[in-house]
Amino acid sequence: MINPSLVLITGDLTDGKSKDLLVMKQNEDEWLEYQNIIEDVVKRSGLDKNIFYDLRGNHDIFGVPVVGGSFDFFSKYSINGQLARRGNVNSVTLETGERKHLFIGLDTAMSVGLRGPTNLFGHPTDQLLTQLDSQLSQWDSQTNKPVTKISFGHFPLSFSASSHSGKSLKDIFLNHSISAYLCGHLHARFGSAKNCSFGAPSAEEFWEWEMGDWRKSRAMRIMAIDRGHVSYLDIDFKSGAKKTIVLPTFPLDSRFMSTSSWHQKYECQHMVPSSYETIRALVFSVSPIVSVVARIYDARPGTLNIVLETPMTKVVVDMSRGDFYAAPWNHKAFDDPSPDRFWLQIEVIDIMARSTLSELRPFSVNGLTTKISWTWKEFFVMGCQWAELYYPIFWTSAGFPLHGLEYIGSPDIMVVVLPHLIFVVLPATFVAGALAAERGMFKEHFLSLSGKKEDDDSGQMNKKSQVLDKQGDRRLKFYFGRSDADRNGSSTLAVVYFNPSLERREALLTGRFHQETKGASRLAGTKGLSLDSFSPGIDKAIGCYDAAVQELIVIDNLMSALVGIEGQYVKRVHGKEDEITFQIDASMDLALQERAKWIFPLCESYLLIDQFVESRSQFKSGVVNHAFAAALRALLLDYQAMVAQLEHQFRLGKLSIQGLWFYCQPLMGSMQALSTVVKKASANNFTGSAVLNLLQSQAKAMAGDSAVRSLLEKMTHCASNAYLGILESFLDSLAHNNEMYFLGGSTKESSMILMVNFSLQRKSLHKESLTQDYDAKYWRQRYSLKEGIPSFLANIAGTILTTGKYLNVMRECGHNVQYDLMGKLLSLKHYLLLDQGDFLVHFTDIARDELTKKLDEISVEKLQSLLDLALRTTAAAADPCHEDLTCCVERSSLLKTLGNLKDLGTRAFPDNNDLEEPMSITGLETFSLSYKVQWPLSIVISKKALTKYQLIFRFLFHCKHVDRQLCGAWQVHQGVRALNMRGTAIPRSALLCRSMLKFINSLLHYLTFEVLEPNWHMMYNKMQTAKSIDEVIQYHDLFLDKCLKECLLLLPELLKKVERLKLVCLQYAAASQWLISSSIDIPKLEEPSDVSLRSEKSKQWRSRSQSQAVKMMTQNTTVTESILKFEREFNAELQSLGPILSSNSQAEPYLTHLAQWILGIRNDQ
Repeated sequence: MINPSLVLITGDLTDGKSKDLLVMKQNEDEWLEYQNIIEDVVKRSGLDKNIFYDLRGNHDIFGVPVVGGSFDFFSKYSINGQLARRGNVNSVTLETGERKHLFIGLDTAMSVGLRGPTNLFGHPTDQLLTQLDSQLSQWDSQTNKPVTKISFGHFPLSFSASSHSGKSLKDIFLNHSISAYLCGHLHARFGSAKNCSFGAPSAEEFWEWEMGDWRKSRAMRIMAIDRGHVSYLDIDFKSGAKKTIVLPTFPLDSRFMSTSSWHQKYECQHMVPSSYETIRALVFSVSPIVSVVARIYDARPGTLNIVLETPMTKVVVDMSRGDFYAAPWNHKAFDDPSPDRFWLQIEVIDIMARSTLSELRPFSVNGLTTKISWTWKEFFVMGCQWAELYYPIFWTSAGFPLHGLEYIGSPDIMVVVLPHLIFVVLPATFVAGALAAERGMFKEHFLSLSGKKEDDDSGQMNKKSQVLDKQGDRRLKFYFGRSDADRNGSSTLAVVYFNPSLERREALLTGRFHQETKGASRLAGTKGLSLDSFSPGIDKAIGCYDAAVQELIVIDNLMSALVGIEGQYVKRVHGKEDEITFQIDASMDLALQERAKWIFPLCESYLLIDQFVESRSQFKSGVVNHAFAAALRALLLDYQAMVAQLEHQFRLGKLSIQGLWFYCQPLMGSMQALSTVVKKASANNFTGSAVLNLLQSQAKAMAGDSAVRSLLEKMTHCASNAYLGILESFLDSLAHNNEMYFLGGSTKESSMILMVNFSLQRKSLHKESLTQDYDAKYWRQRYSLKEGIPSFLANIAGTILTTGKYLNVMRECGHNVQYDLMGKLLSLKHYLLLDQGDFLVHFTDIARDELTKKLDEISVEKLQSLLDLALRTTAAAADPCHEDLTCCVERSSLLKTLGNLKDLGTRAFPDNNDLEEPMSITGLETFSLSYKVQWPLSIVISKKALTKYQLIFRFLFHCKHVDRQLCGAWQVHQGVRALNMRGTAIPRSALLCRSMLKFINSLLHYLTFEVLEPNWHMMYNKMQTAKSIDEVIQYHDLFLDKCLKECLLLLPELLKKVERLKLVCLQYAAASQWLISSSIDIPKLEEPSDVSLRSEKSKQWRSRSQSQAVKMMTQNTTVTESILKFEREFNAELQSLGPILSSNSQAEPYLTHLAQWILGIRNDQ
């Protein structure tokens, strides 16, 4: 799939440990295995061995006393050793059309193979650092082409000591601006990326990339160098092989972008124009690619929103293999100061319709880098300079003047062996476990004592796999690029981690995977099969034989095909949508071909059914699929028995192809019907009731074939037993008050197949929410029927739902329900519907001062105490439910509140913003009563129902308030009745007051005796015959809705007229009381003070004085005009109300009585 230009191996080629992990030494068998793997890679891929470069790791020099000795297997079996590559610094140059790529390998391992932990650290000598600096300086002086410099070695920088003169690898790398340093050694992905910088981050920096080994991490890294910038992608193989791999190369990942190379040499204006004008990516796939699409997302709003979607096309340059894709774009549109605002993702679809998405990664087109935070483990291993502790711990001792010696890299290193033996080897002999150097040593040592290894597959692996397992701890890093032929034609270099011992494993063996099919036959649209498509051991086509021989051969092949196994001349082919079909050798006799093709549908049906049985037998498929698969498996056993009997007849020479068709024909319809069912079930991933409905619908569709229909009904019966079993167990658990929620299930598969949704987690669907939730979702939405109920349960689904509801409510009560529902409803009728309103008269008298205040000045606590006083001093004290009554003050008028409640069924109610709020609204217009309702009564008397009661109460309370005010005005008029009022406006005002009283009394009479009382009795009678809670809720809601409507609260046109009339009445009552009362009190200042005041003469004198005062007041034109104005407004509103009532009474007959009362008032006038 990848044709590399270079393979770099960064050390630890072998494990170098004994099986018990107590001895560190070289094992020649491991080196032979390593050599065989490399030779196998070279042979299979056809690569030139010279492109391989390998380095020593600390494991490769365990127990090697001298380079070139008998234990120095690296020099004998490694690639560098075989190709006679000497020295500790080796470099290779790759050149593309636009730039050069320099790879420098560093061998900083000790020249003498001491045991761990002393060789845990790299030892770069002054000689090595000088040579490295010299080579990099030569490349820096070349200016004909830009150079990308990458170094690779075994030890990370945190495990690389400084030289004798104090120099370090990091200093060399920063001085020469390398792009990345590739390393290993740690055998685990502690930190896959580390940015090493010096001074300002944008001045000098490079990346240090460490990669975990194959044994533990099961990962590989693909790297690409595009126009001098390095990108990489880690592929995790723990979940299996990858069909397609996508590596975006531009725009660069802002998390791993080298800002030094960007700002110094490769800025936008200095790069090739095509570098910025295209989005580029490398795509590797085992199947032909159909489409590649690049998508860019914007993360600024807080969520990823797609801002660009563009198709990518394959780029073919000279000898390029065509796995490089590009798409034009406007890069200036994505120039943003934030390095993680824009994100790139590429989708690849192959010819098998498999979709592969690349990693979603941030990018920056202006060189800004996203800072990466380390975990504590990464900081501990990669961030700490452990090499600084190396010399003080292992290489210092009294009596050995080592200051003038070079520690490694020359033969005189043997001078330090003695202190090593004294201070390290001997103590390590006694405390080997404590001095274990590498991560995981203690764990492996403990396992070795018990006779196991972490990666052992005991008793099942052959000798070769055991050798490979011992080498599982080795680290092989293969960096692949393009071939020599591609080098001059492309500017992108591909790099990849490669494991040559990778084995192919299948996760699931079903009928589909019993045999491999050639790749060419798997492609859609394959026409015919040649002889090459069949078994390689066949020398002749079947057409070379006589017809009789051909018949025997084809019957033998068909016997295998009937159980899903292809033969020599009958082959399986993967068609469109991965369907499996059978094809036969085209050279066969045409008559035999046609007869064989008659049997192919039966073979294909068997494969589909067998695959379905295998895939649906897993735990996650659910019990309905398990039962269905079990029934199918029993059917397949009978089918296989029939095939065995046919094969027995064939071996006896008693079966012809015509006879085979005769015996197979009766099964054809049944198998095809079952294959149709399993195909639909697999395509839609059906489970539970969906499978049952599919079986039942298919059985109805096969009504003309009684045998097939009977078979499908039998399958339905077997599958439904599991469904009904779970349904029965859950209902039984509820009946016995077990800790299982209604039809919800304590297991995943149970909740998947059952027919009722049970929403327990939503806070608004708890029983306590009924007293606050206006919509009363608990009873209506907590339990609901799922879609796709089995059709045989459709008639009783409602009964199952209702049963579950009642059982859950009873279980949540915790005891027998003993609440008086009708008593609570009667109490609501007494207080909120003013059935017994004596308490209200007393309450209004004592709370008048508080209710006449503005809303912000009203004290609800004071009103509550006054309400409690009124209840205790009236007949309501005998009611045990009066303590549940509370008062509240709304924040808006009645019309405003009705406008806010959009779901009451109002027709053409004015918009909320169009309703005029009175300027001085008081508690008299907003006062309301509330009621405390406990569970389970809150199911019926929910927040919504209580709100409806409150709306009716507010309307009645305000009507009572208007009536009370008019009665006060009437009493004032009666007080001046004995006076001589002829020729004044007082008689006219008295008539107006009487008309208003008649109107408000008629309205109250209509509301109480024509609406509330009849509807209450109707609801009460219906509830006596109710058989379920749902019926009780229905009757109660119907009563409230009907009362709201007939009380004019749902008729906005009529309600506004009535409210206007009530407002005129209140204004008139207040004005008339003030005018008449003030005029009568004026003469009191001129009354005589002697005792003769009580005489008859004094009474006459007072009467004449009051009459004169009232006449003087009424002679004022302003007073007369005010009374006449009230009269005109009242009559006008009353006259306009009459026609509206008459017209609405045709559609709403209940308005007839109110219309008659209003007409009577008009006739009296």
